Amino acid sequence: NQYRSFLCQCRLYLNVNEAIYNTDYSRVAFIISLLEGPARDWVAPLVETDDALLYYFNAFLGRFGEAFEDPDRVQSAERTLRSLKQGSRSVAVYAAEFRRISGDTHWNEPAKMSQFRMGLSEVLKDELARSEPPPTLQNLMEMAIRLDVRLTERKLERKYGYSAPVYTAQSAQTTRNYSPYQQPQARNFSPY
Repeated sequence: NQYRSFLCQCRLYLNVNEAIYNTDYSRVAFIISLLEGPARDWVAPLVETDDALLYYFNAFLGRFGEAFEDPDRVQSAERTLRSLKQGSRSVAVYAAEFRRISGDTHWNEPAKMSQFRMGLSEVLKDELARSEPPPTLQNLMEMAIRLDVRLTERKLERKYGYSAPVYTAQSAQTTRNYSPYQQPQARNFSPY
């Protein structure tokens, strides 16, 4: 997953700055400049011998992917989803992770809904059982998040005797200031 995140960030940056990185070689060189650890070790012989691969962006990405991308991405995502649980974290955090991972599966909507529900805490499952099942995964997630916030508020009321504000994913959202002239920060790629 680090490979995909790294490559996604690089592609976005290169696309925004295509006037600067307008050759295959400059695009490959940019990516190489961010590599660390085993990834840097993998590319060192290519740079030292001025390998032709350095001059073909898509070919370089193909070989780079062969070395570092998860060859069983779909199966890995399915295994991860089957073991994913809400645990002690908020439903909003659980739902965000579920969305991220489920995007790599070929599961249909009902299968995703079933797995999402299975990963919820027992308390939330009981609360969801009191109402009609939502028609979509998005609706199910929204309902579960609302219930989780209300249950947390009620828990705080019992504990402190008043209604306290609850930290939610929406209140925690921050805007990212991104300039197309800045290189990605602290996101170098190392598969380990």
